[in-house]
Amino acid sequence: MQPKLYTLIIFILLAFSSPGQARLTIVNNSLCDMTVKVKQGHGKGTIYETVNISPNNRETVTFYSSGNYFTKTKAVIFRPSGVFTAHSIINKALV
Repeated sequence: MQPKLYTLIIFILLAFSSPGQARLTIVNNSLCDMTVKVKQGHGKGTIYETVNISPNNRETVTFYSSGNYFTKTKAVIFRPSGVFTAHSIINKALV
């Protein structure tokens, strides 16, 4: 379920590009709170922008320069018992 969401993120990034800028719309179709760090560069990279997305919501990141970008996503679901589950995914793209 989650890997399909993150693959969709990359395709959305490519589909919404326009001359001089690109946008990445991240859609959270889960019950998890998501923190997405968009990083620029290679290896650890540098943080370009950090977005927090609540369950069943979306956020858009706009890019103003070309380069290598990747996302690092952390999805956390809190349970009433105080136990939580976390998932982490990394995706890479060239803008």
